Amino acid sequence: MKSKRLIMGVLALMCAMTLTVTMTSCGKDEVRDITENPMYKMGFEAMSGGNETLSEMNTINNAFLEALGVTDNTFTFNGGDNKVKQACQQAANKLNNMTFIGHYSFVVRRITPDTPVIFSWDVN
Repeated sequence: MKSKRLIMGVLALMCAMTLTVTMTSCGKDEVRDITENPMYKMGFEAMSGGNETLSEMNTINNAFLEALGVTDNTFTFNGGDNKVKQACQQAANKLNNMTFIGHYSFVVRRITPDTPVIFSWDVN
C-alpha cells in the first residue's frame, strides 16, 4: 500500500514538473519576440521569359533586398508590416521605371506568425 502511494506521489510530481516546464517554455517573451521581430520571406510567385529571365530576376530581387536593407530573402524586420510595405513600395517604384521583357510576380509575406501576402509586385 505504501509503495502504491509512493508511486502515485512520484507520478503526480512528474506531471507537475512537466506542466511547469511546458508552461514556462511558451512564455510571453517568446510571443513578444515573434510579434516585435516577425520573420518575413520574399520571392517570386510566378515568372516567365527567355534568356533575360535570370538577369531580370536578379535585378528585381536586389531592388527589394536593397530597399528593405536585408541580405537574404528570409529576414526579420523591426517596425512591423507597415514599414515592410513602405520599403517594398520604394523597390516597386524603382522597378516601375524600368523595362522588363519577362513576366514576374514577386511577393513578400510574414511567416511568423503566418499571414497572407504583405506586398505583391507584378510586371507583365
